[in-house]
Amino acid sequence: MANSRVAQRYAIALESLTKEQKNPEIVSQNLELVRDVVSSSRELKMFLKSPIVKQEKKKNALEELFSSKIEKNVMEYLTGIIQSKRIDILEDILLEYFILRDEVNGIKRVEIKTATEITPEQSKNLISSLEKMTNKKIVPIFIIDEKLKGGFIVKIGDKVFDTSISNKLKKLREHFRNAELSSN
Repeated sequence: MANSRVAQRYAIALESLTKEQKNPEIVSQNLELVRDVVSSSRELKMFLKSPIVKQEKKKNALEELFSSKIEKNVMEYLTGIIQSKRIDILEDILLEYFILRDEVNGIKRVEIKTATEITPEQSKNLISSLEKMTNKKIVPIFIIDEKLKGGFIVKIGDKVFDTSISNKLKKLREHFRNAELSSN
């Protein structure tokens, strides 16, 4: 919880820094690159989080990895996080930053689970309905989950809309159990 609040504060500062840049899209792309590299390497995550590794070694490693691939100001931000001894929560900071960035830009990432792959037309209609419902631009993340049997589950933030057949069967079973118990 405390790390989450700290990460939010750093993300807000990062969002402010991004807005001040001539090309905020490039800064955002740089941060996506950093996020993708860090999240894909277990060894790098452990290295950055290790209290035994000196801050200077962490700084040198990140400079070697990113200095030729990202803007100077983004590298300076990463260096600042290292100096503040917050590099261990870099992933949390970036997660909070992207949530904040999307919110500022009116974008909502939505997880959509389906039993099978849906057609482009179904996808378009579902996304259109979700955009009307949320008044935001929807960026879908489709996941296939064969256990659903049919229908879909949409997760928007902490809200879940479950129209799956497996959920309907579960509710039907509960209804019959409750009816059986009340008749005894």
